[in-house]
Amino acid sequence: MRGLLIDLNTKEHISFEVEGRELQPSDLTERKSANYTDVEVIGDSAPVPVYSSSSIRTISFSLTFYGRGDEIEKKISFLRSLVYPVEAGGILTTPPNVKLVWGELFSCVGNVRDVEVQYGDVWDVKRGLPRYATVSVEFAVQEEGISSQSVRRSS
Repeated sequence: MRGLLIDLNTKEHISFEVEGRELQPSDLTERKSANYTDVEVIGDSAPVPVYSSSSIRTISFSLTFYGRGDEIEKKISFLRSLVYPVEAGGILTTPPNVKLVWGELFSCVGNVRDVEVQYGDVWDVKRGLPRYATVSVEFAVQEEGISSQSVRRSS
């Protein structure tokens, strides 16, 4: 399985592998929900739900990186940088657009919304660097004009 996160502004990327070994997610969650507004109708016994919008589609996953501490920290630093705004002409703008590629399952553009790092209990004691860390990432997919029919056709 090939997994990548690509910063579309700088073209820098991170591959979900360490020392040539591809990583499998410890969990992978895709979330999308519909938002409804309850409208009260005179004479009706219950409100009528009326569709108002959908939530942002998110893809969440965790990866555990093993190896040399400096290699692990480089990957964590890149992932962490994706939640910060881009500087353009001395002005901070939005975080970078990022492309997520996950085998044949996902190939989509969005933004990284959350990065959480949990360091393991094995360390390079001399350098104070971790030998492994689990990084949880929440990715928000950019979607426009998607209908239920178009989702069914793409499957």
